[in-house]
Formats: sequence, structure tokens, C-alpha cells
Amino acid sequence: MDSVQRLFIYTKDIVNITGCSERTAQKILQRARRKLGKEKGDFVSITEFCDQTRIDEKVISRVINDPRCGHISKK
Repeated sequence: MDSVQRLFIYTKDIVNITGCSERTAQKILQRARRKLGKEKGDFVSITEFCDQTRIDEKVISRVINDPRCGHISKK
């Protein structure tokens, strides 16, 4: 059985991708929401996030769908 591919990006994903702090990741996600005209708490899709940050969607999808990346944390 194939695993379900994620559609949305979360703060923890941004932390894992960039290595930034959780607060900085929240600000990045908030900025993307604002540019997209979304309200607080609205989901941001991976595609929307990639369009806003100019990061390749394949790279983002590979990182967030890789179960080994869940343990990455900034020290």
C-alpha cells in the first residue's frame, strides 16, 4: 500500500528544511500566508509555499515525505 503524500507544509517542516528556529519558521509561514491572502490558521500547500520561497517543490516534497527527516533538530 502506498503512503499518502502530504499536501500542506507546517512549521516543523520549515525548521527541518532550513535549520532555522521554530519562531523563525513561524514567521516564514506567516509571511507566505499573508502574501497568499490567507488568514491566520489557514493551511499553506507545499506548492504555494514553493512558489513563495522559490524552493524546488521536488526538494521540499522529498524532505517532508522522508520519515528519516522527522528527527532533525537544530542544536
